[in-house]
Amino acid sequence: MRTPGFLGRVPVPLRQTFQADIERLANHYEADTGKTLRYETCSGAEWFAPFKQLNQRTAPQNLPDMLCITGSADILSSPNLTHYRNDHALLAASAMHPAFAQSGLPDPQHIFHLFAAIPFVLLIDHEKLDGRPAPRRWADLLNPLYQSDIVFGGWKPDPGKPYTEFNRFLLLAIYRFFGSKGLHAFAQNVKDIQHHVVIARTAGTRSPQASAISILPWMQASMCPHRAHTEIIWPDDGALTMPLACLIQPKAITSLRPLIDYFYSAQWQQFLMQACYPPVMPTWCTALPNDASFKWLGWDFVRENPMLQLSQTAATLFFNAWIPANRIPVKEYRQCS
Repeated sequence: MRTPGFLGRVPVPLRQTFQADIERLANHYEADTGKTLRYETCSGAEWFAPFKQLNQRTAPQNLPDMLCITGSADILSSPNLTHYRNDHALLAASAMHPAFAQSGLPDPQHIFHLFAAIPFVLLIDHEKLDGRPAPRRWADLLNPLYQSDIVFGGWKPDPGKPYTEFNRFLLLAIYRFFGSKGLHAFAQNVKDIQHHVVIARTAGTRSPQASAISILPWMQASMCPHRAHTEIIWPDDGALTMPLACLIQPKAITSLRPLIDYFYSAQWQQFLMQACYPPVMPTWCTALPNDASFKWLGWDFVRENPMLQLSQTAATLFFNAWIPANRIPVKEYRQCS
């Protein structure tokens, strides 16, 4: 299989628009240059495979000229990232919305060129809190006051099998900021792991699936239909945030300039804001809550640690500490990002 010139993945709610836009850009590229842009936009069962293959390659000529990624552990652990280092950022931090620059999300090594973010927030049902104060910071979720009152995203094929997907970034972030004891305390407070769509649909209802505290991407939290009974809380210490970024080999900057420009275009940036994935351009990043900030793992932490190994460690610690009725032997977990 030939290496695509562009390889990209974005969160599911953005995927249809993204795929259509990239197809259109590839057609325009061929019409303008006479050259074919080989591209692949991941979906379905192909979501992880191309990036696993990417990490097995070594020579820059065997790597895509450009990537679009979410900041998950598989790409952060890639041994090939140095091939995407540039002398300068595609967009200076000073040109971004202040919330991004102040969070440390712009990459000082100019490998990950930030164009948006995936923030995780809290969706609160005050009736289920029953007079208890709502959590305002991530550390509050470790308080035994909220025992068995938290749900977060994930799913599995059936009750007798392990979770094939869950919010690994959340577990990694809690492990990074609060250590193994903090992750253990968090596990005691988790009621269930559910698909984001289920969480958003049942929050604020009397469904037995619903909980007092839900951890969701801002997009899904905003889609909750029972907003009269729920409140979105953007944590005071920042929404836990994954970067959405593009990576490009320096040799391809000139030839792939139309693709680069797309990620910072009014069309794409405005669409991202409408979908509650905050874009970096101040002109279009218009709906953040007042004084909203982002909480990122930190580039020094990312580059000084084996991210895939830490992510698996965090998952193992969590599931070993979670209530026995929901535990699956760690050796049965499927490695997912």
